Amino acid sequence: MNREEWVEGHLSAGHHPNPAPTQENPERWDCDCGNIWRILTPAQIERKFAHLNAAAAERQRQLRRVDRATARPTGELLDHLEVLLANWEDGTELPYGALPTVARGFAAQLREAIEDDGSEGRT
Repeated sequence: MNREEWVEGHLSAGHHPNPAPTQENPERWDCDCGNIWRILTPAQIERKFAHLNAAAAERQRQLRRVDRATARPTGELLDHLEVLLANWEDGTELPYGALPTVARGFAAQLREAIEDDGSEGRT
C-alpha cells in the first residue's frame, strides 16, 4: 500500500489524515485514529529487525557447537569409550558409528575445555 492509498482509505473511513513530517521521517503522516504512515529509514529498519539478527547469530552459534543433548560428561564419555573398545577387542559387533560418535563427543569436550581455559594451542 502506498501513501495515497493509505490516505484515501482513512478519508473514506471518515478520519482526518494529515502530513506530520519529522526530521527522521519526512514522509510521515498521522491520522486522528492513531494510525501512522511512514517510510522506515535504514536505521529504523535495523532497530525494528534487530531481534532477527540476534536470533540468526544464535542459530549460527548453535550450528557451530556439538549437539550437547547427545554429548556426555567427560568422565562418562571415558567409561563409554572404554566399554566400546573392550567390546571391539573381544570381537563384539559395535553399533554402526558408535566409536566415531563417542570420539567426536570426547574431542568436542576437550576442544571446549581448551578454549574455555584460554589456551592457544591444542594438546
